[in-house]
Amino acid sequence: MDPLDPQLGGEDTLHSALASIPDVSVIVLDTQMRIHALHGTALQRHGYVHERMIGQTLRQVMPLAVWRRLEPLCLQALAGETITFEQASLDGKAVYESTFSPVVREGGVVGATMASRDITAQKEAEAKLADASGRLQAILDHSPMAIYLRDTEQRWIVANPESCGILGIPAEQLIGRTLAETLPPEVYVHLAAHDREVMSSGEARSFEETVPDSRTGKARHVWSLKFPVRDPEGRVVGLGGVSLDVTGRERDARELAAARALFETVFASAPVGMVVSRVGDDGGVEVIQCNPAFAAMLGREPSELLGSVGPAIVHGDDLPERRRMLDNALAGRPASGELRFKHRDGHDICALTAPSLTYGPDGERLIVMQAVDISERKRLEIQVQEIADRDTLTGLFSRRRFQEELEREVSRARRHGRPGALLLLDLDGFKQVNDSLGHAAGDELLTRIGEALRNILRASDVLARIGGDEFALILPDTDVAAARVVAEKL
Repeated sequence: MDPLDPQLGGEDTLHSALASIPDVSVIVLDTQMRIHALHGTALQRHGYVHERMIGQTLRQVMPLAVWRRLEPLCLQALAGETITFEQASLDGKAVYESTFSPVVREGGVVGATMASRDITAQKEAEAKLADASGRLQAILDHSPMAIYLRDTEQRWIVANPESCGILGIPAEQLIGRTLAETLPPEVYVHLAAHDREVMSSGEARSFEETVPDSRTGKARHVWSLKFPVRDPEGRVVGLGGVSLDVTGRERDARELAAARALFETVFASAPVGMVVSRVGDDGGVEVIQCNPAFAAMLGREPSELLGSVGPAIVHGDDLPERRRMLDNALAGRPASGELRFKHRDGHDICALTAPSLTYGPDGERLIVMQAVDISERKRLEIQVQEIADRDTLTGLFSRRRFQEELEREVSRARRHGRPGALLLLDLDGFKQVNDSLGHAAGDELLTRIGEALRNILRASDVLARIGGDEFALILPDTDVAAARVVAEKL
């Protein structure tokens, strides 16, 4: 095979399907590292001109520093390996994730692709998340309250310095041990019973507990809020708790203020949207707190989202799903799903939403809802599906999508006893067009033929490009005679 065979960069190269996705560039190389095809916009943002790069070697078009970094990776790909790594642009303003892959044809490597996507925003988000995690860790380290997590076997998973101080056991010795191993038997009996009550009910509960303080040798009376910890499927996998020392009445106000400050800090700095709602006797909910992340997701201020705003900010078609999730949460069942919220400017925000039931100090029912914006992920899913369904040159259905439509139409025709027809079209002499006028002319011919066929056919007909110069048509509700008329017309 000629290493510059045009098919190397054609539609059978997976990465060329990404051409319409922003912030992505795909370079197709032959075995001599000559550039055969380019797709995407990422390279153009750094001053590269696609037309000037075609036919040049990677070394000819890339700065020397970049070439030295890319050459060994290209060689590995041409040797049949797939490698993914991250690299910064020369100006340091962008970060890319690049994957080098071999192009295999008839058992042999005939070239390589370098697919790069801009992950600068992702890296910035990770840095922000790490910063938020650092702030949360600082809160845990300096909190005057005991904060902890235990698994279903009552093994310590997390214990902040105050928890370790009460027990008199350093964190490195405490983690992994059970509650029974770290408390006197008479204390363990009561605390373990509270733990089991929370995990079996699946609801947050508050308790008054007494624990010995190893630092003073005296008993401490604590108010503990314990809540179930769930995995992504909603199963209870452990217990979390916050214990506040209420031994001295004179300290109550200060400690409660600290607990409130801790909650407000965590609530306000959480990277995901959070809303706290009060549950009415009729099952309706009224928002009493909204964190900045949720408000920003909807382009609003937190104060605008207080009260009975649910029906006003949730897409009308999703209100039944919202009600279902609330009912499940109120019944103590796992509740999560996707909802579309209304942004201030009118567009929809798709969010993965998870409400859970808890109780306030006076026993009132509260719903805590967390929401993560997945709009970009949903957009990319739709875009990738569209790419998979369409031929990149003509915009007609692809072979894969055509097969699905054919199976669906055959099933429908059999079920209702209706006729249907299948036509296959092959262009005679197409190779001579490519050979004499060039592949650009051949591509233009295929595109125009696709447009002409679309203009002739009915809206209910299905048209696809299933090969280089092959087209296929499905004609629903069409008998043999009518199909012959269509074929002669085409």
